[in-house]
Amino acid sequence: LMAGPHSPYARWGKRLLDLWLVLLAGPVALVLVLLLGLAIWIIDRQRPWFAQLRAGRGGRLFRVYKLRTMRGQPEPGE
Repeated sequence: LMAGPHSPYARWGKRLLDLWLVLLAGPVALVLVLLLGLAIWIIDRQRPWFAQLRAGRGGRLFRVYKLRTMRGQPEPGE
């Protein structure tokens, strides 16, 4: 059997690489998002996350959770 780009060996190898990268990057990303949420809460004293409805395939609605990154009304002179 040859191991071409679409062979079962290549697909399993890619799958294992993807899982390995998620296991490494996932905890780092989680800590970063939690720290950013804490910083937003300290600065603005508001909930750092909000939910937004989006339309997916076939118009099916799903909820996306996002960090608040914009401030309220700008102060005069800004």
